[in-house]
Amino acid sequence: MLDRLSASFEGNRVGEVGGRAFYAFPSLPQLLTLDEAALRALGFGYRATYLANSLRELDSKGGVAHLEHLSRMPHVEARKALQCFCGVGPKVADCICLFSLDMDTAVPVDTHCWQLACRDYFPHWPTLVEHFGWKLDARRYLAIGDRLRGIFGTQKVGWAFMVLFAGEVHPFGQGWSGIRG
Repeated sequence: MLDRLSASFEGNRVGEVGGRAFYAFPSLPQLLTLDEAALRALGFGYRATYLANSLRELDSKGGVAHLEHLSRMPHVEARKALQCFCGVGPKVADCICLFSLDMDTAVPVDTHCWQLACRDYFPHWPTLVEHFGWKLDARRYLAIGDRLRGIFGTQKVGWAFMVLFAGEVHPFGQGWSGIRG
């Protein structure tokens, strides 16, 4: 989706490797030219509504300056502020904190990370999941991040967990993810 988005703006081409073209990510003013229909045409599906609304809201809050302000906030406060945007929950907010705001303490937890955490870091949870239907809720989401920061430390914990995540979902990771705490 991001490749199609970037390629949709003429003049964003930055190079080619092995016959594949690469494009710079669009600026906020460029993104604001896209409406929900254009985003759907680029393959964003249900995300198109959230993205279009969030782009307008980001622009109204000061655009890039607002993101720079968020990057100077403590992680917990930035995550909370990001969740005010349309369609942004804890996982997406933590993805933004980790991947875009340089907050290495952020631990994005999705279904794969929940399964990995249950198996490797909270060995009693799978029984409770099976018997009582436990699901990933706000309390468990925060507990996973806290546990991983306790194991890996606060510097780069989000990236450490992303390596474990990649081992879970990518074929090269079959049987590879075995770091326990």
